[in-house]
Amino acid sequence: GEKGPPGENGKNGDPGTPGSRGPPGLDGAVGQMGNAGPTGPRGSQGEEGKRGPPGELGPAGPPGPPGESSGFDMAALSAMMGQGSSKGPDPLSADEPARDFGNPEQMKEAYERLKATLEKIKKPDGTKDTPAKSCSDLKTNHPTKPSGDYWIDPNGNDVKDAIMVYCNMDTGASCVQAKPATSHEMTIVSDEKEMWVGEIEDNGFDINYKADSNQMNYLQLLSNKAEQTITFHCKSTVAYMNPRNQARNAISFMAWNDMEITHRGKARYKVIQDDCKHRKNSWAQTVFKVESLKPTRLPIVDVKVEDFGNSRQGFKLEMGQVCFS
Repeated sequence: GEKGPPGENGKNGDPGTPGSRGPPGLDGAVGQMGNAGPTGPRGSQGEEGKRGPPGELGPAGPPGPPGESSGFDMAALSAMMGQGSSKGPDPLSADEPARDFGNPEQMKEAYERLKATLEKIKKPDGTKDTPAKSCSDLKTNHPTKPSGDYWIDPNGNDVKDAIMVYCNMDTGASCVQAKPATSHEMTIVSDEKEMWVGEIEDNGFDINYKADSNQMNYLQLLSNKAEQTITFHCKSTVAYMNPRNQARNAISFMAWNDMEITHRGKARYKVIQDDCKHRKNSWAQTVFKVESLKPTRLPIVDVKVEDFGNSRQGFKLEMGQVCFS
């Protein structure tokens, strides 16, 4: 007979087994930038960089003011020295009659004054009028001078900005005093873990010296090494070691070139005496010494303390002279 109509569709079969993983799709578009993460901790200070090459020679400065009188007439002295040997009218006085220069004794006195003045210019003697370049130069030109306070002018610019220093004539070192040398008593009541004494509100202490930064920089350039002693006076306060002989709260120093000098690392200090470790209620002291073959590190300009917070604690700083040689 004829082919019958198609039957009804059968039920769906069971799902087949999963196929193999297809190839990766194309990369999607770049998403929007996310929010900035929290600021990370401050990294450790890097090593001191190498000194850069010298800059180009600057333009010549304006002419200086007229020099002060040396107390005698150079024209007169010059004519006096040539008197009796030249013929005709005095060349320094045109056709005027020759001047009277006094007797031979006065002539000799004027000559000696000129000689002494020239000698001072050639070999400055450390007075305010004729400051030396450094104490080392003073020692070279005047080896018999005793140690003491003298005037020096490291930048050689003008005697008016000369500085008074202590000259150690045994070593030739130029020593600049702090101003003032000793701080007031300080007590810090704060939750901070560390604090620079120059940043303490109301009761801080700024370390200054009896030389401006320009003269100090030139003195560093003229020197091969520098050293300074700092005495930390303490009451119930640790300076270097604590009673357990641990340096957890040891103080740090800020160098002239902004380098931090600590109890360890390449730039570190020496401890000569450490009586603050006992944390007694009575006053004691710890003595630090900083020595460097890089004179630009000294003098010390700030001190960081870490043991504070109690009203019974206190400390004072005594800044020793910084010596360049």
